[in-house]
Order: sequence, then C-alpha cells, then structure tokens
Amino acid sequence: MNKKGHKVHVCRHQGKEWVEIDQCMLASFDEIEELVDGVHSFGDLSELFKKRHAEELSGVSRFSRGRNDSHWSYEDHLTS
Repeated sequence: MNKKGHKVHVCRHQGKEWVEIDQCMLASFDEIEELVDGVHSFGDLSELFKKRHAEELSGVSRFSRGRNDSHWSYEDHLTS
C-alpha cells in the first residue's frame, strides 16, 4: 500500500491490532489480506470501515452513558 501512496502502520485499538491507513481508517489484517488477494478493492475496504465505524457509533449512542470509549479516533492511538 505504501507503493500506491498510502501511509500505513499497525496500531492497537480496544485490545486488537489494526492496520491504520492514511490516518483515517482502520482495517483488520484479514481485510488487508483480502485486498492483496484481489477479493476487495481499496474502495470496498473504505466502505467496510465506514460501515463498521457507523455500527460502533450507533452502539455507543444507544448504550453509552458517558465518555465515548467505543469511538475510534486518530488521537486514541497517540495516547495508547
């Protein structure tokens, strides 16, 4: 992905390791493998992230009473 101009590194979020892409989305190692194998395009991967992120936010808004601990942001991995 670096060869295609994407900035990529591994980070930890909620106890799980993720691949952070361009400081704006997280992908699982399985999703990256499927991208490499041609199962998903980069656009597909972006849509998967948006869907997962929306589901997390939806769960937070329904069940959280305080701080938004389930919501990922770039700042989260800076403090971990």
